[in-house]
Amino acid sequence: MSFFGVLFSLAESAGLLGLILAAYTNALRRVDERPRLRTLTCGLLFGGGAVLSMLAPIQIIPGVLIDARSIMLGLAAPFGGISAAVLAGAVAGAYRYFWSGGIGALAGTAGIMLCSLAGIVFVLMFRRSLGRLRTGHFLTLGALASSHVLSAFLLPSWGDAVHTVSTAALPLTIMTTGGILLFGTMLARERERIDSIHALRTSEARHRAIFDTAVDAITIIDHQGRLVAFNPAAERMFGYAAADVIGQNVGILMPEPDRSAHDGHLARYLATGEQRIIGIGREVRGRRQDGSVFPLDLSIAEWESGGGQRHFTGIMRDISERKRTAAELQQAKDAAEAASQAKSEFLAGLSHELRSPLNAIIGFADMTRNEVSGPLGDPSYREWANDICDSGQHLLELINEILDHAKAEAGKLTLQEEDVDLLKAVDFCTRMLEPRAKRAGLSLSSTVAAEARFIRGDEKRLRQILLNLISNAVKYTPSGGKVDIAADLDAFGGLLLSVADTGIGVAEDNLTRMFESFWRADDAGARDVEGTGLGLPLTRRLVELHGGTIQLSSVVGSGTTATLRFPRDRVVRRPSRQAAQPGAVRPLDILLVEDDALIRVAAMSILEDQGHRVTGAANANEALVALRGDQRIDLLFSDIVMPPGMNGAELARLAQRLRPSLAILLTSGFAGHAVANEDGTDRGYAMIAKPYSGAELNRKIQAAIQEGTEESRPERSPRSAGAEFRRERPMTAASGAVV
Repeated sequence: MSFFGVLFSLAESAGLLGLILAAYTNALRRVDERPRLRTLTCGLLFGGGAVLSMLAPIQIIPGVLIDARSIMLGLAAPFGGISAAVLAGAVAGAYRYFWSGGIGALAGTAGIMLCSLAGIVFVLMFRRSLGRLRTGHFLTLGALASSHVLSAFLLPSWGDAVHTVSTAALPLTIMTTGGILLFGTMLARERERIDSIHALRTSEARHRAIFDTAVDAITIIDHQGRLVAFNPAAERMFGYAAADVIGQNVGILMPEPDRSAHDGHLARYLATGEQRIIGIGREVRGRRQDGSVFPLDLSIAEWESGGGQRHFTGIMRDISERKRTAAELQQAKDAAEAASQAKSEFLAGLSHELRSPLNAIIGFADMTRNEVSGPLGDPSYREWANDICDSGQHLLELINEILDHAKAEAGKLTLQEEDVDLLKAVDFCTRMLEPRAKRAGLSLSSTVAAEARFIRGDEKRLRQILLNLISNAVKYTPSGGKVDIAADLDAFGGLLLSVADTGIGVAEDNLTRMFESFWRADDAGARDVEGTGLGLPLTRRLVELHGGTIQLSSVVGSGTTATLRFPRDRVVRRPSRQAAQPGAVRPLDILLVEDDALIRVAAMSILEDQGHRVTGAANANEALVALRGDQRIDLLFSDIVMPPGMNGAELARLAQRLRPSLAILLTSGFAGHAVANEDGTDRGYAMIAKPYSGAELNRKIQAAIQEGTEESRPERSPRSAGAEFRRERPMTAASGAVV
């Protein structure tokens, strides 16, 4: 048989495979979602197709047959899977070997196995591309499947093998490759079409489930504003049934004037593309079937249908409850702010009312203790006066603590930052608390590393932190114990500050509650110690204002350690004098009048560190000697109440008569909140409240100097000035006050 005769005969045989294509398409629709049944069906179809092609064979020599079986067998693996290819090969091989028989049975069965194997190899080669098979893929598969012609060399006679290959090899290769390209392309397109149908059905089911189960109302309108979809949530929200509103204008869901204006807005958008709400969520009003109007959050998306018609999907949420909740929250917020303001005003008034009698109690007790008007006689009176001063000072500390806590809660605590000498601050605090520690039989020790000596912060607040922690340690440490204060740099260059004691300790369960306001441990050892439970919460707030953290660790019966960490940028390496004292005034000659020797020494140290020349006086008499002399004095810095008799205000008035251009700065004996008007402008003199930092003192000196250089000074009433200042109390070491 000639080449073209064989080719045409093979083409006629391949035409029968069109029936298999139709059967595959029908089967794929029915069993595509059932993998096992799909594999079985495809295997039988492709195997049956191969058998069908063998029903119209071309006989090369008696017993040697060729046909289009290789097309079906090659396509079995890509379109049915490897298992389907094995099944198809088994069906076709069994038919060829047992039914057709002949001398070419073995060679024909081997060719069938080679075709199936070619399809399997193709699947393994292009596993990731099986969903997107194109012409190049099918040509490759045709070339692989054409290798089955080599099975002819398994014929019993070498001559028959050569004759078969020379006669049928080329037509078989052309028919196999062309048939696989043709039928493979048709099968691929059909599979893509069926996959698209399945994807569309899945998408439709998914969107239908979302549409039907969404808690938000979803509506769809066409380009004319007519409702075409209305989900169950919309039915519940508006009170309409979907069947009653489909086809009606969406304006039935809107109150006036939105209803009348809607169609005009829609037409303008379709004509100009001007967006007012599409793609932009906004709050609108909706109208229920019963006529009630309610607020809505509305978002709209635009899309086109297959016919090119424009549609709009609206998603709506009823925000009536949210509006009510927001209004209630605003009312609660307003009430809380009003209550907070009332609390602040109450505390401010309470502070004033409590401090006034405390001024007198502490001031007169201090004068009694110092025997201002003469000897007391019985030593018990001095002890009682000491007790009165200590109790009054303790009460004052409690008042200040409560007020600081109130300011912290209101967010009104602020820092006056400067470069602080931590060594001096620690030394000052230990000296202030040393008398109390000695009475309790405790030892105080402190260590400040040179590289950790300076820190950027508020000196007054840092001292307050230290005093709170050290005083707590002293309170809760039994006689014979010790309190250690240490400052050093941590591994990251930040400041590590610790206060450790050998006191009664705190139970682990209570450690997390130590920073709760007004909470105090109920342990047997702590029950008898006085306090408000505000010291540690306030300390933590002050530490956090500096960007730091505080942590407590404790062992019951062994002691407690408070560890403070401040960030690296707070540590000052080598502060210059100008950096430590911003805005420093020129060096002055200052007369410092302070009856408490300890405070006088501390104040002189601060002033001399700022570059001033200081002359100290213990009372008004010593100060008058200096004022009547010829030494230069630029500023009188005086405590208000000083024995014997003449207070600071009276001394200031006399000093200005002696030296009219002399600048005056007075200091109050109260700690923290001592002075109602801290700048003292309504009293006529510049004032500073104890305790004060170096930076605060520097600013007040500047204010006093500027006031002293003014050409005219308002006339002061000696009576009123004396009456005002007489209510102040002296600042003494015994009362625990700090500079």
